[in-house]
Amino acid sequence: MLCLPLANSGCGLFEIDKDKQQIEKVVVVDVKLSDVQTKIVDSLKDATKEDCEKIYKIFAGASMYVDNSSKLTKFSEVIKLIADVESDYKWQTETYSKLTDIVESDLQARLYEDDKELDDKVKKEVVAIFKSYSDAVLIVLKNKKD
Repeated sequence: MLCLPLANSGCGLFEIDKDKQQIEKVVVVDVKLSDVQTKIVDSLKDATKEDCEKIYKIFAGASMYVDNSSKLTKFSEVIKLIADVESDYKWQTETYSKLTDIVESDLQARLYEDDKELDDKVKKEVVAIFKSYSDAVLIVLKNKKD
């Protein structure tokens, strides 16, 4: 089985027959967005495709980096990493201030203080949070026209 995101908030499960090299079965699974994901999608309705791609890369990259890094020890290092990536992309957080406010509020609500230790449990939570952000942006991207 292969699961691919669809243009809406669902996911398609595809069963592929390797001998026939064709898709045998497709099942659409409805995936409910969290409140934060819904807010992220709404905040990017008027965003350009190029901006959405940058935002996606920032969130997805943060998730992957935190997941694969053994050097990060505090949450403040994650925030610095994101700020560095934003700078590399010449991204201004004010460009989509509503998105910035949503993400900051969500992180504060989850009690991620700058000095919070990144033990394995917290690290997994941080990875999942940024993955959920990137998943929301991916939904927006799938609906953008070229």
